[in-house]
Amino acid sequence: MKKSIFYLLSVNMTESYNEQLFKEKINLAVDWIQIMPNIFIIESTSDKSKWLTRLKLTLKENSFFITEMNIDNNTGFVSKWIWDWIDKKRKDA
Repeated sequence: MKKSIFYLLSVNMTESYNEQLFKEKINLAVDWIQIMPNIFIIESTSDKSKWLTRLKLTLKENSFFITEMNIDNNTGFVSKWIWDWIDKKRKDA
């Protein structure tokens, strides 16, 4: 199996968009978690250009930023269940 890449996705939801289509597209990931209202961590085997295409068609005029992240190098103050998800991904990698 291809090695997973982790992305941090931040979306500025200012315009209307198809929420169902967004869920369908983000569900194409190996796994994902919403860590804040408009911020997601995506585990994927697809490159960022594929995600750009998926999200651009889905989010319409909403701006977004996606960047590769190092799942092993992070810190912050978030709920325990988010750290549990991240810790599981570190162990699985």
